[in-house]
Amino acid sequence: MDDAAHIIVAAELTNNASDAGELPTMLQAVQVNLGERPKQALADTGYRSEQVFHALSDCGTEWVVALGREGKKQLQFDPSKYPCTAKMPPSCKAIRGRRPTGDESGLPSRPTAG
Repeated sequence: MDDAAHIIVAAELTNNASDAGELPTMLQAVQVNLGERPKQALADTGYRSEQVFHALSDCGTEWVVALGREGKKQLQFDPSKYPCTAKMPPSCKAIRGRRPTGDESGLPSRPTAG
């Protein structure tokens, strides 16, 4: 979603129940639609994949992917096994029911898409 106009800038439809492998496809769709890669991309926990995070680690886009689901047990990650996941901003690891804001979250107050 574009941060100024609040317009969805890319969408894809697949018949796969898991979104884990779709981050590269969405990044490409945004680049095609806007002519540039997004500075930051936000995604739900269904997109979480260490292999994909590693492949996209030098793409120039900051990935902010939820590391769990509200109401579920907080997931723990071994940084030696999941180094890309461990680098997610603190806001991805927020305590359930508590929404960090401003400087506390480490993110801009409004998501940026490009």
